[in-house]
Amino acid sequence: MQKHVTVVGSVQIGFSVLGLMGAVAIFVALTFARGFTEYDDVAQTVLGFLSISIPVLVGFLSTLGLAGQNSDVGCLSYKY
Repeated sequence: MQKHVTVVGSVQIGFSVLGLMGAVAIFVALTFARGFTEYDDVAQTVLGFLSISIPVLVGFLSTLGLAGQNSDVGCLSYKY
């Protein structure tokens, strides 16, 4: 059981870190795409909104998973 809990804690930490890296990648990609829409004000506005709101949402959810109620560090140091 101790091995199972340690693996679950490690996997949750790993997925949370991947989520944070994904949020940064989404921000960079959408900001880069926004550069190609120089003359279209609607596209600039939409991409500006999406390039902030989606990474903030993904980052917030990943941060909650990282420091969640079932503390990942507690799962890693689980003693039976």
